[in-house]
Amino acid sequence: KWQKNADLMAAVIGVPAGLIMKIYPLEVEVFLASATPDNPYKKGQRFSLDIGLYSETVIAQRSQLLIPDARRDPQWERSPDVALGMISYLGLPLMWPDGEMFGIICVLDKKENHYLPVHQKLIWQIKNSIDADLNLLLKITEHKRAKEALEKLKAELDARVETRTAELKKAEEKYRHLVEKEKDIIYTVDEEWIYTWINPAVETILGYKPEELIGKRFSVIIPQGWREKAETDFRKLLEEEEITAEIAVFDKEGQIHFIEHNSTVIKEDGKIVGARGIIRDITERKKVE
Repeated sequence: KWQKNADLMAAVIGVPAGLIMKIYPLEVEVFLASATPDNPYKKGQRFSLDIGLYSETVIAQRSQLLIPDARRDPQWERSPDVALGMISYLGLPLMWPDGEMFGIICVLDKKENHYLPVHQKLIWQIKNSIDADLNLLLKITEHKRAKEALEKLKAELDARVETRTAELKKAEEKYRHLVEKEKDIIYTVDEEWIYTWINPAVETILGYKPEELIGKRFSVIIPQGWREKAETDFRKLLEEEEITAEIAVFDKEGQIHFIEHNSTVIKEDGKIVGARGIIRDITERKKVE
């Protein structure tokens, strides 16, 4: 699009050179050059910014520069543009949306040229079109950078989550192994005091497989005469949030076992949603007592 604009303005105005220049800290580059036969400037050609180019004044003034005939002005007598035979010039600054200069759009002629108002208007229109393109380019670049930053952040977060998940899984496996090997019974119940999990030690001590108790209320293994005591203990647990108490339970064969349980409430967002605890068989100790 810009190349077509450079070719268009050179052809319509009837000059040998239509250029779009790009500014660097110490140089200016021919970013695009019209494909006219007598154009002495080539795409990619660079010039220092301290040698008297017409472009240097546009950069300094950040405004339009019109030179009908440089030969009549001592300021330009040593200009490299004059040395190339380009004695007239019309240039405008090209601006980024933030006010910084991208470069210059200009036409040059090898003869005196005052550039008709209609020709100046054409170059202004092309300049405004390029400025709009630069605005769009900046938005696209910012969007791309933001997208790349988000993708990078997502990748970092995914990596962290993956690492953390692996660590948690490893810790969970270690914890589960320890719990399953634990000789005492470890359990959790929900807010209705229904067993939600219990370790394999329950089978060793009371003869129940874990799945036989999970989903059932805690009182299922408590003898009738001890249930009021159990209810009292759990009400105390709700008040104090941690208790140690003794109670009697049935094993699978109907035999009475005395147990000691240390229980702690489970909270979510400040609300009690259940309890967890450790049950130790103290039947032999009770017999001695």
